[in-house]
Amino acid sequence: GDIPPPPSNGVFDPDGVLTDQQREAISQRMQDHGVSIPVSEKEIEVQLAVAVVDRINMEVYPANMEEDEAAEQLARSLHDKWGIGYETDSGGTGVLVFLSIYDRIVYISRGGALDRVLSDRRIDDILHQIRPAMRQAKFAEGLMLAIDEVIMYIEKGEPTWKETIMGVFQI
Repeated sequence: GDIPPPPSNGVFDPDGVLTDQQREAISQRMQDHGVSIPVSEKEIEVQLAVAVVDRINMEVYPANMEEDEAAEQLARSLHDKWGIGYETDSGGTGVLVFLSIYDRIVYISRGGALDRVLSDRRIDDILHQIRPAMRQAKFAEGLMLAIDEVIMYIEKGEPTWKETIMGVFQI
């Protein structure tokens, strides 16, 4: 389907899942962070965005496609079409947190420049951290926590050997 224009405040919520106050708070948090990532000796700002939908319209996807695949595709196309983050030689510096309420799916899309600092394991960890809030339908709280965790990991930098090895052995 057609991709809607990017939200001016970084929070896309066409179905009105969040209150105005919640949207404002999330938007503020994303704009205040000031995290950047070193790319070829320069610090490039990381841009964050959130997209929340009531449910994914599965009619526009192939019949055999699962909801989580559709969520990934939708999140990635919003991410790319909206141009979240800055393009660098190592890829983009954007992060999109996508949530579909009815489908119970959260997907975090990241630009290529963030592949190492937001490793799959770290993203899994973020999803694990926000699960309790999401289960209790505290969506704004869950999204805010996801953003905080993303920022925390970017500030921390690339995973150390210890973190990587602990991930491999699930210590």
